[in-house]
Amino acid sequence: MKCRLSRWVVAAFLLCATLAVRAPQLEAQRFRNSAYDYYLDIPIGWTVLHAESAEEVTFTDSERKAVFQVLAFENRFDSIERLGRFVRERFDAYGDSAGFTYNGYDSLLADYRFSAGRNELRGYFLLVHAGRRSYVVMGYAALARYEQYHDVLLSAMDSFAPGSAARHLPGPVSQFYYPYPAPDPKTVTVTIDGARLQLPLDDGELEATQVLIEREARLLTAYGRHAYRRPDPRNLPPWAVAWQRYYRAIYRDNFARLAPLARQLDQHFSATAVPAGRIPRELLAWLQGFEYYQTGSLSRLLSPPLTLVTRSGDCDSLGLTYVILLHHLGFDAILLVSSEYAHAVAGVDVAGDGWRYRFEGRSYLAAELTADAELGLIDSTLADPGGWIPVGFRDPPLP
Repeated sequence: MKCRLSRWVVAAFLLCATLAVRAPQLEAQRFRNSAYDYYLDIPIGWTVLHAESAEEVTFTDSERKAVFQVLAFENRFDSIERLGRFVRERFDAYGDSAGFTYNGYDSLLADYRFSAGRNELRGYFLLVHAGRRSYVVMGYAALARYEQYHDVLLSAMDSFAPGSAARHLPGPVSQFYYPYPAPDPKTVTVTIDGARLQLPLDDGELEATQVLIEREARLLTAYGRHAYRRPDPRNLPPWAVAWQRYYRAIYRDNFARLAPLARQLDQHFSATAVPAGRIPRELLAWLQGFEYYQTGSLSRLLSPPLTLVTRSGDCDSLGLTYVILLHHLGFDAILLVSSEYAHAVAGVDVAGDGWRYRFEGRSYLAAELTADAELGLIDSTLADPGGWIPVGFRDPPLP
């Protein structure tokens, strides 16, 4: 056991060591560990450094200056306290920590320092005690580079999702920032066709959704936003793949928050005898009536809950809101974003005439959110499919 444990921190030495031969690396992106049933959406450019066993998986950035690791245990710890003690002792780690509840599990988030040889490291440790399984999710860098990697380490940790249900719930860092479900929700009235629907939210929850968006927007600045060119759809450049990850993170953080409203929308459409095939069109017309608005922040993007509360948003905000609600209502939909067109639209897999985008073997009818246009209609200046980057939200297949 001691030999095995020593490998957990061997990646830390790589932060400061000069290697004569670089270890072979695999592209990570969306990663699923079927043995321990967890999912990760790895930051773009990071690669697999070590994945020889399901119990420990390690990733590193392109410069090999930071490390992201997930350790999984089966029937090893009977409490979060024992798990925390184990981690502190094995890493000789010290720093601040705080307990919280993540998806009903006792959890802990810590800002720890520890040493690897003569080098001091700093990073975040997420501990989750999920019944018979326990997880340690770590992101760290050399102390001098900690601030540089702060956002990307938190983003990687926030992508951790144990179990299939967790992939549609706010991530652990988001839930640490503010509990989910919200402890003190207020009822917000949302109207559609004269019907008054209720959306339970509270101010802390709304703030948490924007905090995640701004963190993820800061990460996008590392991918050369002023050097964007039309991407090759067969080999998307890092900036385009980073955009896809950005929208996936926002989608995941907000999917469950819109579930209560989606259920009431379903009841509303049923009560008003709207045929199932017309629901995407009715929903589109409703959202097209919202006011156009962008925030003054880096992202310029309102979260889907705030879009509904304020009845405002830009093409990205409205498109994400539309896609999430459609998914709850049983329709397949994607988001299409474009740096060339400086625009975003949605795509819906339904019957009908009009402009379509083909993605992953399916055909999606365009949905323009910021103009009064029927489903399938799009401005002719936006009609070249090569200018669009598709963002899908279905889980990737198991390797």
